[in-house]
Amino acid sequence: MSFIGLKLYPMPVDTILRITEAVDFLGTASSEKAAKFAGVGSTTAYKALLNASHLGLVKKISGENYTYVHMNPLKGTPPAEKRRLFQLLLQVCRPFEVLCQFLSYGDDESAAMRKASVVLGDNNLVKNALPVLSKWGVDIGILARDKTGALRLAETLKEELKAISQALEIKLGNEFEIGLYLGRRLTAQCYEFLKIPERQRLTQAFIDSEQHPEKSCEENGKAFENFLRLIAKMKGVDVSRRNGIGQVAEELAKYGVIHKKHKNMCLAVGAVRTVSAHDRDKVSNIPWTKTPEMAHAVLSYSLSVMRSIYLWVFEGKQEL
Repeated sequence: MSFIGLKLYPMPVDTILRITEAVDFLGTASSEKAAKFAGVGSTTAYKALLNASHLGLVKKISGENYTYVHMNPLKGTPPAEKRRLFQLLLQVCRPFEVLCQFLSYGDDESAAMRKASVVLGDNNLVKNALPVLSKWGVDIGILARDKTGALRLAETLKEELKAISQALEIKLGNEFEIGLYLGRRLTAQCYEFLKIPERQRLTQAFIDSEQHPEKSCEENGKAFENFLRLIAKMKGVDVSRRNGIGQVAEELAKYGVIHKKHKNMCLAVGAVRTVSAHDRDKVSNIPWTKTPEMAHAVLSYSLSVMRSIYLWVFEGKQEL
């Protein structure tokens, strides 16, 4: 979903789903045809389909016609499942995710929207998209308003985040909640600095940490090395001939991009990644057994090192 220049139209979630389902039933339909099928006004249908297209439910094809493109059908689906699909789409909408990250830090609605728009590089999101996204978040149950009308994370989500912060051993199946946690650990700016592949690898590392610790360590190691390569590219250091976390970190330290202490920290992450990437150990000739405890520990440690490096490189802060 592209969010630069994003403009969304306020309307209930169920209205969007109702009109989008009409397109799914019809196969291909204009907003007027979908409006007649759904029994709503043509203007409402027009705006609903624009919203649905931004969320990846429909796609505009020839002329004014739309077609349903999501892999999960809406037609004939129970209402609760339709709303669950909308919730999942909202959770992967980057502007909504960043908004929720700042709300999780304790920012009020106005501050969270302002900061999110700055991080995402589009100040118009404050008026054109974030207020609508917040309403959908309340409608779908991810966000809520307290007795004073203040916007906040829903209590169930706040409890999940608290549990993740307290113990990484809990079952982590909600990628949205993991994303919020990563944003809190790394800082919103550092998390935004990562690209989608790195975010996905870190998320998968969390998901696999309990049942598949070796896979978790490997995913974490790849994300960490990618992070260092992103730093190198940003600072103009050529690491194309360097292999692995250790060599990339040494090159960055050589040119003064990262602190020498950071290099040593990176070597620790690299050591775990190496034994995850290879089978039999060179010395003992037997494989290392990875435990969930190690997967949890190296993941938490890696996030702290990444945050420290980002703060050092881009903000001049020496912080662990």
